[in-house]
Amino acid sequence: MKILITRLLAILLLGTFSVSVASAGVQPIYECGTVITEPGNYKLIADLVDCPDGGVHIVASGVRLDLDGHTITCATNDKLIGGVVVGMEEGPVTKKVTVRNGSVSNCKDGIALLNVEDSKVTRIAAYGNILWGDAEGVGILVAWSSNNTVMHNHTYGNAVDGIFTFESSNNVYKHNLSTDHWAGSGIWMVGETDSKVMCNETYRNYTGVALGPDSTGNLVRGNAATGNYDGLAAYGYAWDGFFWQDIPFDNVFLKNAASGNYFFDLVEIYFDLATWDYLLHPANECQNTWMKNDFGTALGPVGCLDYSVGLDDDVCALEEEDD
Repeated sequence: MKILITRLLAILLLGTFSVSVASAGVQPIYECGTVITEPGNYKLIADLVDCPDGGVHIVASGVRLDLDGHTITCATNDKLIGGVVVGMEEGPVTKKVTVRNGSVSNCKDGIALLNVEDSKVTRIAAYGNILWGDAEGVGILVAWSSNNTVMHNHTYGNAVDGIFTFESSNNVYKHNLSTDHWAGSGIWMVGETDSKVMCNETYRNYTGVALGPDSTGNLVRGNAATGNYDGLAAYGYAWDGFFWQDIPFDNVFLKNAASGNYFFDLVEIYFDLATWDYLLHPANECQNTWMKNDFGTALGPVGCLDYSVGLDDDVCALEEEDD
């Protein structure tokens, strides 16, 4: 069960890194395990390959990290490490950080924002981040963070999810492409509130875009979900018929296009973790607003997932991307 993921609690400790750099102009980064402790501009000048203790850890605010087209890979070992980690689970909030323009692979999590605000992840390819023991690999992780933008990234073939968010708020996830996560979702959100999930394209995932328990007040607009098991979903959880964690509520799904998904294009249900059954809300009540979506199949309370509309070109995931 994703929301019990203990991987979030031990992604990286500051003490695992061996090198720190100070800011003065554009600072080159050429070693695995670099810790950035001062604001400034930083650039990767070569690939960081088989990093035993992670790639780069940013613990200062006001940092711009340009991977400059290079790749960070992690060594296969028993450590819970990430490719680029911004912030820490405990400690002061890290603010105004940008990570851009490169690739991260074979780590526990590709890019991780932990307790971060007013920051941006863009033009990152996060792929093949792997499952080690109880640690679940995702492309981009956003946890306990707010007012961030995750935009124009490509996540594919990670062990669980492309983008996974946990107890975060007021973020923007826009124009990301997320594919080939059959054990998870293109975008999977638990405890996400008041955020915008817009213009993303997802295919070949278990679920294209999924809101999980404790997610409320989010706008899911203009996304395209094709060739997943489920397209767009609001999931609560049950256990052997017992309604355990509530379906997310007061979210708006607007002008999305979902087609050709193997089970359902749109879903608002409880998923029973013991039996793998889909269960409707016991009061047959709709918990979210579904408006002007283009879809073929749906499962939810009667009258909940209103009728399909032809959106023509009015789906921003299928339009030319903007910055």
